[in-house]
Amino acid sequence: MFKRLQSFIQRHTEKIVAIVILLFLVTLFIWHYPIRKIPNEPVVTAPASQEPLVTPTIPPVKTADFEILACPADFDIYPSTTQNSGFTAVKMPITKSLTSVRHVSTGHLLDQAGYGMEFGTSYALAEDGSVYRWGNLSFEAGIHPSGFPQKVAGAPTSIKQLDGRFALTHQGEVWDLGMGETPKPVQELKGAIGIAQAFDSSVLGWYPNGVVRLYETWGSDGKPSTKKWELQGELTEIYASPYIALGLRKDGTLVHLQDNSFQNPTNSLQNIVLPNEEKPTKIETTMSYSTKAYIQSDRQKWYMINQDNQLVDATVPDSTIQPTATQHYTVALQKNGSVLAWGDLQSLLGPDYQSVTPEKAIRLDGLSNVAKLAVGSDHVLALTTDRQLLSLGSNMYGQLGRSSVYTAVPIAIGQWPGLDELYPSYESYIAIKDGDAWLWKTDDTPKPLLLGQKISKALNSHTLLTSNGHLLFLDPDGSKTCRMLQTPEPIVDVSHTWNGFLMVLRGGRTLYAQGIEGNSGPLKVSDFILNPRPKGVVTRVFGSPSAFALTDQGELYFAPKMVKGAFSPDMVPAQAGTSFRQFSPIDYVFNDGSRFVALALDEQNKVHELTLKQTEGSSETNIFTVEIKKTDQKAQQLTGGAYIDSQGIIHDTNLIADNHVSLPGSSKLATSSSYYHFPIEGRAYFFHHFVTQDGTIYWLGDRPFTRQESRAGAVVIP
Repeated sequence: MFKRLQSFIQRHTEKIVAIVILLFLVTLFIWHYPIRKIPNEPVVTAPASQEPLVTPTIPPVKTADFEILACPADFDIYPSTTQNSGFTAVKMPITKSLTSVRHVSTGHLLDQAGYGMEFGTSYALAEDGSVYRWGNLSFEAGIHPSGFPQKVAGAPTSIKQLDGRFALTHQGEVWDLGMGETPKPVQELKGAIGIAQAFDSSVLGWYPNGVVRLYETWGSDGKPSTKKWELQGELTEIYASPYIALGLRKDGTLVHLQDNSFQNPTNSLQNIVLPNEEKPTKIETTMSYSTKAYIQSDRQKWYMINQDNQLVDATVPDSTIQPTATQHYTVALQKNGSVLAWGDLQSLLGPDYQSVTPEKAIRLDGLSNVAKLAVGSDHVLALTTDRQLLSLGSNMYGQLGRSSVYTAVPIAIGQWPGLDELYPSYESYIAIKDGDAWLWKTDDTPKPLLLGQKISKALNSHTLLTSNGHLLFLDPDGSKTCRMLQTPEPIVDVSHTWNGFLMVLRGGRTLYAQGIEGNSGPLKVSDFILNPRPKGVVTRVFGSPSAFALTDQGELYFAPKMVKGAFSPDMVPAQAGTSFRQFSPIDYVFNDGSRFVALALDEQNKVHELTLKQTEGSSETNIFTVEIKKTDQKAQQLTGGAYIDSQGIIHDTNLIADNHVSLPGSSKLATSSSYYHFPIEGRAYFFHHFVTQDGTIYWLGDRPFTRQESRAGAVVIP
């Protein structure tokens, strides 16, 4: 038997060797590529008529296939070139300066939650008695800020004093000019001879008999409330801010009425005594918690009240006649009409000016012949000796009064022939033209970002995708360093998402990559499993507010589960049986558990509204579901949370307009881009930019990137 077996082996040696090799390769393949298991409890169960759930065989991610490498040496980042982008700005309508201003003040608005919202409202009283207001007009939804001064309709005439939203007439009537409301008299303060704004929604009125009343438009029970102090002695003035209230008696005694809580008992009055029997002659309350007030004595010496309500010496330049302070820095008017500043000036002058001392105070550009200063929490108004008004600082709400911050109708802002795409980021646009990337702020000339590398998409100003599938990471601080993500196949599409990126490679492989930015070594990359398996191939991914993927057959999938801040690997259909040709998420949206977050357009051009709901949640795990509502509306194009119907009318629930909004009749849309910012607290804003085939760029909605102005400019009216 052994000889017979030996003879068989000798006759079939080559075949046996081939079989052994084949078995070895199969064993190696199975060992190297194990089949992934689907969790036992799927989040979404497919209907019976649908293709049954399967277990796709997906090869595991090889660490060596994904790596951050240096870009080729010929990549010229932020090139120094005279090459023209081809952009031409449209001349804006001519404006004129606001003149004949008698008095200026600001609303005492604060970001008490600390989200960095630079609230601001500005007021001016004209020589003819008119009151102008601009900036944040209301906190009611749908009321947008105004970047230009607007006359306050219904304001009283014969105004004696204006302090924020409150006005005092010569007849002794105190008026609340409101925030988006009709002005009305405050009966509780009738007969007052002076007022001082505390918070934006509260005001102090004082009377010659030493009585002081605090009126709050919104008390603890949601209704207007009042509070009363009775001071001994005749008053000459009251001074207030959100942080302190002071009263000056006729005998020169300064009384500390209240601190920033405004909830102290009315009998807790304390006298503020200046050293060496000095008497106060000038008092300036501020918008700074650490420097609540400045006080000048009859010996020309300046003191201040600090955050502990202590009277201490104030270090100010000798020629100062009016010091005051925002939340971040102090500004001081000098005898010669110039203005000096110190403190944290980095928002105005850059990171090198974070801690400027009074001894090295910096003169602010554009401010001269100034007679009076008024400050908000983050902006400065300066009234000149010839009754003109200048401003600088934050313009988040249009409080500088120098440019429009919202438009309800499309406005042409530029001409850029050949422009392919516009991608908005937080403070700028990345424009793609002929594969070149340009960095553009709407109030500036486009600057070259990366030329000659065939850029096809931009996630922000430092994350770019090339047409041959390379993802580039530039230095956001502006150096010429560049890194590139190596992948086994070219990247077809990419999107930012929670703690990383979504990517789809050529062939439809959909990936979740974490730790890319700031990582110079191997990455954490995992495959998404689409279950049930789609008929088509994934071509688009969307990372906000959740992970979505769209196939070339219109199948829309999403990731329903997050664990410890990262997506689980499974994706399920958002709505089985419906084919979508467009999917348009709103980015960025704060998700409060249930919110309309996207639009989708089906094959019949019907608009669908998509809502993401959090059905379960814990400290480590979040589970989401998607609800899609089919509307009766039809559209030809989606952009963000807006759609354009067959008549060219633009529909957006955030848009407040009296008439139908559309592009000019002969315009043909080439591309569009949108940006939504709905934070937890603070200013919610959105904008659209539409590019027509002739290269005209139209702006609709809020004006983006209006943050700081470091040089003073004139407050203007259209």
